[in-house]
Amino acid sequence: MAYQPESQASLPHYLPDIVEFLEHKENRLSNKRASEILDYLQVRETVEHFKSRSIEPSRLFFNLMPIISNGAKIAIDAMGSDLEVLSYDGEVYLDHFPSIDYIDMASGLYSCLPSTLAGKPYGDSS
Repeated sequence: MAYQPESQASLPHYLPDIVEFLEHKENRLSNKRASEILDYLQVRETVEHFKSRSIEPSRLFFNLMPIISNGAKIAIDAMGSDLEVLSYDGEVYLDHFPSIDYIDMASGLYSCLPSTLAGKPYGDSS
């Protein structure tokens, strides 16, 4: 089943927040790991793409749902037989995630949303 961003749940998050976190020296990640995350999320390419269309990174949001979905799939694939299901929801997730495809991070991950739809950026007290 392929991810379809136009018809599936979206959880927007302010892009500059993740970039600031990954580039902050006290985030406890090595420079290599932070760079790998930026590469996985295709942040640099996306920022350049939107800048070429005169859209500043401060207006960009990314969808957390593909990241959460891929993370859950990876975790269940790695620990599947060792997981103890304690609820109906657990059974549903354990059946669901192995049956779906990994989501390509280039598939609808980024968008330019008005702040009224996405909420205030993290740390914005205005």
